[in-house]
Amino acid sequence: ASGACIVGSDTPNDISTAYVPKNDSTIADPGAAASAMTVASEKSATGADSEMDGFSSWGPMADYTLKPDIAAPGDSVISTAIDPKTNTQTYAVESGTSMAGPYDAGAALLVMQKLRATRPELQGADLVKAVKLALMNAADPMIDLKYPDTYVSPRRQGAGPVLYRHLRAHET
Repeated sequence: ASGACIVGSDTPNDISTAYVPKNDSTIADPGAAASAMTVASEKSATGADSEMDGFSSWGPMADYTLKPDIAAPGDSVISTAIDPKTNTQTYAVESGTSMAGPYDAGAALLVMQKLRATRPELQGADLVKAVKLALMNAADPMIDLKYPDTYVSPRRQGAGPVLYRHLRAHET
């Protein structure tokens, strides 16, 4: 027995935890790697009422490292798909960290391009680390809708949702 007790909720995809062991985590490989940019899924489609998706993995890791690193839109995202009836390309509405990952990757690419232009001495792992830190520094921590005076735990949202508009303000 892990000692965790999950309390039910009337809200779809919602999780409420009554007790969690000190290092219980739902993050698996490869996102568990310290160098990985682990992305949580959030419901940005709800605008000011954004919240974390209940299905998204969260930490901390067994060594108490906070994961995920950042959050990105991953709920009800329009994505490319294959129509199984006609075997043709189409669009579909999907949800998951597999939808949040490409959003984060696009932001990472923009930051990497800027860093390559302004900090050419950054190469390899140092460049990747700088990109990860820039994205995390440009994130906007999410307020907990159920407790408006508090932030969602970084165990669920990391540094918060990455916002493209903040990347310009945090140029390095």
